[in-house]
Amino acid sequence: MLTVLVVSQYLSSHAGGAERYIQEVCFRLENKGMKIHFLSAEGGQDLNISRPFRLFSAGFHPLWPRQVDDILRKVKPDMIFAHFTVPGITDVVLRKAVKHRIPVCLAYHSDVTGPEWYRRSMGYLYYKLAGCKTLEGADRIFVCSRKYRQTSPWLASLKKPFDFIGYGVDPVMSEAKQKQATPYIFFAGKPDVTSKGFNVLYKAWIGLKDDYPGLGLLVAGNTTRADEYPGARFLGQVNSRRELADLYASASVTVLPSISNAESFGMVLAESLLAGTPVVGSDIGGIPAIVDEGFNGYLAKPGDSIFLGEAVKNTLISEQKLRQNIREFKNEYLERYNWDRIAERVGKVLVKCRRV
Repeated sequence: MLTVLVVSQYLSSHAGGAERYIQEVCFRLENKGMKIHFLSAEGGQDLNISRPFRLFSAGFHPLWPRQVDDILRKVKPDMIFAHFTVPGITDVVLRKAVKHRIPVCLAYHSDVTGPEWYRRSMGYLYYKLAGCKTLEGADRIFVCSRKYRQTSPWLASLKKPFDFIGYGVDPVMSEAKQKQATPYIFFAGKPDVTSKGFNVLYKAWIGLKDDYPGLGLLVAGNTTRADEYPGARFLGQVNSRRELADLYASASVTVLPSISNAESFGMVLAESLLAGTPVVGSDIGGIPAIVDEGFNGYLAKPGDSIFLGEAVKNTLISEQKLRQNIREFKNEYLERYNWDRIAERVGKVLVKCRRV
């Protein structure tokens, strides 16, 4: 039986796409007979560490190095499946893994960066002071796509074995029902997070109103700033996956207007494609690996509402053709974004890298 220590700053699936990936993949690995231990800054299950002092979403505690030493002696993992999301526990564990001669497979979920100058500056300092050494401590690195490796300044020149394994999508998305409704642009995510670029989308939507006066803007995601976006309709958090699938399917287009290279995959776009709806995404990060221009949607210059509006307009003009392309490619999407297939590929690499 392979004993694996899974490490991530956060593990709750509500935290984001990386945490959802961890839960989906590790559940399947356990069902295949692997013994999984989880370690995060949140603690929980059979392994606990001191709660971190936090800065933004990162965190650290000075007792972690000694506590991680004790955990590695206790668990005696055959290998470590670590997750690079934000600075913190993963940095500590990878340094200790070298000391204990435990192999590490590192899933790189996104660059530590942001649209604001101070976040970019802090991210740059983090890599120079700690992040690059963390990456060097891994034996293999998982990345969503070759495209994302090429766009990340910290991965492009890294001399490590890479495995390109993307995320999966809940299969219920493929069962979505398209309902007759007023045409709308759909945004699913956190509109208050600057890097998601919702304000850019809102400006683009306003610019389209002359040509498309009946076109709505529908948002699935919590916000405290709805008053800043008059005319947009906010649904809040949509917890039903089936309801979310129908919202995708009934939209004219799903838009992910991210403005930061932290967007390594673009889960909402993959979900939209399984639901049968065309997509528009920013030409940044890993998004171009999902958006096939002119086939399933269009790309736009990040942060530019005029370019985004043109991409949305192009999608609306060719919506039926794009929908037909997506329908014909449905089986390919189901295979590409299948969690079982992804977990199987991850498991094979973990077994290959185990300590002997």
